[in-house]
Amino acid sequence: ATRWRVIRQSATTGAPMLSALGVLASPPSIHASYSTVVNVHVSDLMPVFLSDELNFEWDSRLSSQEMVYSHTHGTLSYQQRAMPFPLAPRDTLLKCGVRVLRRQSRLTSECRSVRDDVAVPPRPGAVRLHLEHTAWRIEALPAVKGVPRTALSLDITVPPDAAHGVPAAVVRHVQKKSLRDSVDSL
Repeated sequence: ATRWRVIRQSATTGAPMLSALGVLASPPSIHASYSTVVNVHVSDLMPVFLSDELNFEWDSRLSSQEMVYSHTHGTLSYQQRAMPFPLAPRDTLLKCGVRVLRRQSRLTSECRSVRDDVAVPPRPGAVRLHLEHTAWRIEALPAVKGVPRTALSLDITVPPDAAHGVPAAVVRHVQKKSLRDSVDSL
């Protein structure tokens, strides 16, 4: 946002004449991440990330999900989440993509919010959550003493206004807990 100051008033109309003071820096986005290594073969985890129907397996707050079509963005995932009292339910409209990188034995699943009130109008009583970026990374690791291992990481970035009035440290704590819970529930 640009800050302005009145430098003088117009002699003919009395209207203030403004001068730009400069651009105010926007508050930074809020980012959280969580990583772990599990003793599970990557092939046992792949179905969870390749099937939208299995999102309920790792997201305990997900109450509904449907695929919708947008003329602007193509196929989108519309998700609704229950929140603990006294918070209102949240909904998200996401554009997602999955990439399998065979050479690196890695799969990535990334999403970002899009705005399209025509495809999915705002739901009364719900808060539309905007996610700048979410990314799951699943990477096969060498087995140790015959035990398969897989590295899992989850990153999430939200705009600063998504947590208006809540200290960033509290938001990061809640994000990390929800990220850890999501990864651990796999």
